[in-house]
Amino acid sequence: MLVMGNQELLFLIVQDITEKWQTEQENTRLQEKDRLAALGQMAAGIAHDFNNIMAVITLYTQLVLYDESLSQKTQHHLQTVDEQASRASELIQQILDFSRNTRLERKPLNLVPFMKEQIKLLQRTLPETIFITFTNKSASVMALVDPTRIQQVMMNLSLNARDAIEGDGKLQISLEDQQFDTENELTLPDMTPGRWLKLEVTDNGHGMLPEITARIFEPFFTTKAPNEGTGLGLAQVYGIIQQHNGHIQVFSKPNWGTTFNIYLPSLVNPETDRKSKQDQSLPLGNSEVILVAEDDSSIQTAVAASLEMLNYRVILAQDGYEALAELKHNRGEIDLILSDVVMPKMGGVELLVAVREMGFTLPIVLMTGYMVEKSVQALRPFQPTPIINKPWQLSELADVLQGQLKPETGV
Repeated sequence: MLVMGNQELLFLIVQDITEKWQTEQENTRLQEKDRLAALGQMAAGIAHDFNNIMAVITLYTQLVLYDESLSQKTQHHLQTVDEQASRASELIQQILDFSRNTRLERKPLNLVPFMKEQIKLLQRTLPETIFITFTNKSASVMALVDPTRIQQVMMNLSLNARDAIEGDGKLQISLEDQQFDTENELTLPDMTPGRWLKLEVTDNGHGMLPEITARIFEPFFTTKAPNEGTGLGLAQVYGIIQQHNGHIQVFSKPNWGTTFNIYLPSLVNPETDRKSKQDQSLPLGNSEVILVAEDDSSIQTAVAASLEMLNYRVILAQDGYEALAELKHNRGEIDLILSDVVMPKMGGVELLVAVREMGFTLPIVLMTGYMVEKSVQALRPFQPTPIINKPWQLSELADVLQGQLKPETGV
């Protein structure tokens, strides 16, 4: 207020801060993205070390379980160890999903029948007090996805909704295809124009405060009591959607409920899916020679013992350079190379490239605790190259080796 003579003047100043607010929001979003990326990198390193440890535990446990002289009591104890090792591996998988360091097996999929099957599964899993509905608003529902991973996304979101609902409640799931022709139409900053499939999951639970919503995709962050959750469920969802080149956003407020919107690239003119038949037996080798390149001595010893039990002969190397030296020294005698991806001096991908450049055509199988994008890109000219993820089942190793050494068997 300004006084001029005997008059009082009132000034009203209006300032448009839209641009400033948008800049602050963008900076916050970028900081959140960088923080999640840093957490993902750290999580991948932890998961890699744990996968190596679990590979040794799993292999030795399964080796001993094949001993027919074991008492039933000892077999029961070892089966418990194997089951707990599998549970630990599932937790590691959740960490890797968040860090986007898992390999997806994507294929063209019509999401409508797929989601209907998921609804049936959820109806058997969730309490009867939660009413589940599914609505399809889409004309084109084909996407290139890993069905197992998308199923995991639905299960994690649904269990999260279950925990948020007290008593009777609703879980609404819908599919809708959306066409964005310009950047102005996009609902999320990182999206690009084009056709997208929107998967919406809404519950009428207790909802979340903004400070909780801002952190729900962080690994190990949880609002649950100790021993009631790992804090990895929504982090896993985030990582899986990112791996599918998709996007996820959340809307929530107390006493209102929560909505997750998932956007997946729509697939146009998908190719026909080809399913491969997998033998469930434990095929044995015929004394073929396998060169194992692995720098971790514990894993190397466990793998060698497994191969010998499967009736293979084994030559060991500590890294890619040693493997190349053994390959030259035993020219013509080695039938297959089984190599770790991450090793000092020369890793598995570099070893594969060197072997092919030298003119060797013997099959190569890679094993890894996790696969970084750089290695995936380097492998593309050499596809198909079998890759088995640590920790693996003994039957999986046996099937992969048999399929490479005796492809005519159809394994």
